[in-house]
Amino acid sequence: MNARDILFYGDGTLMASLERIPPADRTKRGVVGWWSARETMAHLAIFEEQLVEVLELFIKGSGVPEAAQMSPEMNDVLVAQRKDETFDELFADYQKAHARVMELIEKIPPEKLREVGTIPWYGDQYSLDDFLVYTFYGHKREHAGRFEMFGDRLEGTDQ
Repeated sequence: MNARDILFYGDGTLMASLERIPPADRTKRGVVGWWSARETMAHLAIFEEQLVEVLELFIKGSGVPEAAQMSPEMNDVLVAQRKDETFDELFADYQKAHARVMELIEKIPPEKLREVGTIPWYGDQYSLDDFLVYTFYGHKREHAGRFEMFGDRLEGTDQ
């Protein structure tokens, strides 16, 4: 597996799906549950910022990232804390964090990325590669699909 490619293409898929939601519709509820595109972008920015922390701690060789301790209920709490930020501000936060992720991933040798047991807080049987695919690539693909479906509803093309 190529972690850089996984991160790059996950982001590309997400960016393409965002084009389906016009700026005027980014605060309409219903993209993910009650979340609008704005709340969903807050969630994605938070996730990407957590990935920065994961990679920094991995490179450092110690520590348990905040993401490892986050409950599903925390999503709404963390998103609510960013209620005063616009979609564009949240998008900029996401892009800044993603750029940092792409810098950090280059610092980790491929053999270390695929080494099992290096992220015990996730599970001794997993590698960082596994974590990136399951938790971040899959997550972005999931939300990209939600943006696509919402775009279909806006266009009146959902079936």
